[in-house]
Amino acid sequence: MNINGYCPHCKANLDGKLILDTFLDDGVPMDRALEYASHYSGWEQHGKLNRYSRAIGIYDFDKDRTIAYQCPDCEEEF
Repeated sequence: MNINGYCPHCKANLDGKLILDTFLDDGVPMDRALEYASHYSGWEQHGKLNRYSRAIGIYDFDKDRTIAYQCPDCEEEF
């Protein structure tokens, strides 16, 4: 299952590491790791399968918002 989509240019999978695994890898006990991970967006839809995105946000300080994303593989913006 792909959560974060694919690069429209090179078709790279933009799913990153499981959010839950980040806490478990740091030695956080499972009950606490589940609690922490549940605070991330997407938990309602994906639960334990929720992942970070590999897409890089391009932020415009003048507009005070993200204006594009960049693929970490091909470096193209979309």
